Amino acid sequence: MGQWTKGTSGNSKGRPKGSKSKALSLRQSLADECADIIKTVVEQAKAGDLQAAKIILDRIMPTVRAIEPSITIDIDRELPLMQKARLALDAGLSGQIPVSAAVAMAGALATLSEKSEIAERLQKIEAALGLEVKQ
Repeated sequence: MGQWTKGTSGNSKGRPKGSKSKALSLRQSLADECADIIKTVVEQAKAGDLQAAKIILDRIMPTVRAIEPSITIDIDRELPLMQKARLALDAGLSGQIPVSAAVAMAGALATLSEKSEIAERLQKIEAALGLEVKQ
């Protein structure tokens, strides 16, 4: 197999050195028109065009997101994971913590429980097969 000569392109019919890509040319032409485009969109928004107003507002004002307060609930660390999940849901339903936080906690605990169960099953299978288990 032959190798390329150092400093020589493997594609002799490729884009000439120093030429601009089509994407760069398009970006530059749009940049030249950008001020007029913005002016048009602003004028349309002022005239009552809601889509134009949305375009402007989406660019200058970030979407407001809910800020969850910090919460603390007292759950015994020794309890099984699914019992902890039930207690978290109960705390949400009783109003002690936001429902969204309770659902998130219960979901995380359920996932941990599933993973723990899978790990235990795998450990039993490996022991039954006499495989060396790395911890």
